[in-house]
Order: sequence, then C-alpha cells, then structure tokens
Amino acid sequence: MKPRLSNVLLAAGAAGLFVSTFFVGLPSTVYGANESEFSAPFLNLIQVYWPWALTAAVLLVLPALFLPRRAAHAWAAVVAVLAIYTWAHGTFQTHSFGIVDGRGWSAEVPVWQWLLDLVVSLAAASVVLFIAWRAPRALAVLCMVIAGGAVAQAVPQFDGYDTDLAPPTMARLSQFNSDSNSLIILLDTLQSDVFEQVVFNNPDLRDAFDGFLFFPDTVGAAPTTYLSLPTIHSGLTYDGDTRLQDFFHEAVGERSVLSVIADAGYKSDLVNVIFWTCPANVKCQSTRSALMGEEGEYRGQALRLLDAVLFRVRR
Repeated sequence: MKPRLSNVLLAAGAAGLFVSTFFVGLPSTVYGANESEFSAPFLNLIQVYWPWALTAAVLLVLPALFLPRRAAHAWAAVVAVLAIYTWAHGTFQTHSFGIVDGRGWSAEVPVWQWLLDLVVSLAAASVVLFIAWRAPRALAVLCMVIAGGAVAQAVPQFDGYDTDLAPPTMARLSQFNSDSNSLIILLDTLQSDVFEQVVFNNPDLRDAFDGFLFFPDTVGAAPTTYLSLPTIHSGLTYDGDTRLQDFFHEAVGERSVLSVIADAGYKSDLVNVIFWTCPANVKCQSTRSALMGEEGEYRGQALRLLDAVLFRVRR
C-alpha cells in the first residue's frame, strides 16, 4: 500500500476513534450512570454534537492528505496518540473522586498518582508512535475496531423523541386538542388560601382560570413536595427502605398516570421533571425548555454532558 494512503487511513481511523469516543462512547458512559440528571434522551443530546464531530474529523484527516509524506506520517501518528489517549483515559479511571454530594468533594488528584499517570501515559504514547511508524495500517484497523466498540456500547442509550426546535410562542404553548384536554397545575410552596385570595381578587386572573377545578384542601403524602410527587403520579408511598432513585423509577418512571394517558393514545407532556425521572412514553421538558425552546435546553444539557466527558479525559 502506498505510504500516502497508509497515512490517510491511519489519520481517518484515528479520527474516527476520537470522534466516536469523545462524542458518543464517553457521553453514553456518563449519561448512563447519571440519567436522572438529564431531562432529554441521549440521542437528542448527541445530535447537538454532530457539527463539531464532523469538523473535528475533517480537521484531523485533511493534513494527512496535503502535508509532505513524512510530515503527513508524523501527523497521522500524533492523531493516533490523541485518539487512543482520549479513549483509554476516558474509559479507564485511575482515581476515584467519591460521591459528588457537596460534602468535602475535591477534584484534586494526589501528586504521586498524577506523576504515575504521566509516566504511564508517556510510555503508552511512545508505544503508539512506534506502531504508527512501523505498522500504520494495523494501527488504523485497531482504531476502527475500538471505534466500533465505543459506538456499540452506547447503543443501549440510543433513545430519543421528535423535537420541535422552533422558537416558542404563546400560541404554540397554548395549543390544545379540540376534543378533550387535561391540564394539571401543582402549586408548590404557594399556600392555598393565598392563591385563592390573589386569584379571586384579580378579575384578569380569575377569568384566565375559568374552567379549572380548584382543590384547596389537598394533603401531601409526605412533608415535602419531593416525596409527595411520586404518590401523585402513581399512588405509591415511600417506605423509607427502598433506594430513593429506585422508588422514583417505579412510581414515576413506570407507573405514572401520565403514562396510562399516553398509552391510551393521548399526547402526554410533563413540565419541570423532579429528579429527572420521566414517565414512560411521556415527553418531559424543563420550564426553561417550555418557555425558551428545546434547542437552547438541549444545547445546555449537551454542553454539561461534554464538560463531564472532558473531566474524565483530563483526570
């Protein structure tokens, strides 16, 4: 095989590994372990990345096409080092930072561990450079295989729903079915008698709530809204023995009345998801997404996910 073609293949394989790892594989690892932190499905988030991924791939491959042969070979080798470092350092964590619970958590790594990681990384980079120089085609194939594995391990997270990225307007937000609708508003932290006084003393508000049924004497199933909502969704109450995340998953994610409504053929939406547990077959969004549009919401969450990926790679 001609040297130029070998360089291009190595750069392309390494670029594919970098892109698939950084924009698909590692985000799926972070997302899968912290799904409750995100309101949007994984596919909706990584769709934000595709222009960046395409740009990165092109920038990593082009120099191998146009640089002089030896410079192109060196460039392809460096891209291979970058890709394998990103995959290895992002996949295999060498330091446990503990649970992020706000109590004494630190991103600092002990100096001895940082130095050991540096030595190992330099040694591994030297090995990759040697293989890239001696057997670029074999290394290109290896990069492609690992890239395929990075995408394959992300497949279980490949879930999403159709999105409407048009800017929100009040007309779009207030569209209802001409046949029947059900709009439920929970007045969290707003005392019932205060709400009633404000509404009934304000003609405009009173007219706006025409047709609503007001339930002033409802009692929560728990001292906090946080634990009352699962009961509102499904009738289940927290026993104190189950992991909170498991309880939310069952009471809200699997047995919500909103899912029953959706399964009956109705469009079912939930705004301001608590614990980011979305009922099955229900479209969930934050208040910001409802008022400012899905595009901005997805971009913000996608950037937060990518920030966590960068942290894994750097540390």
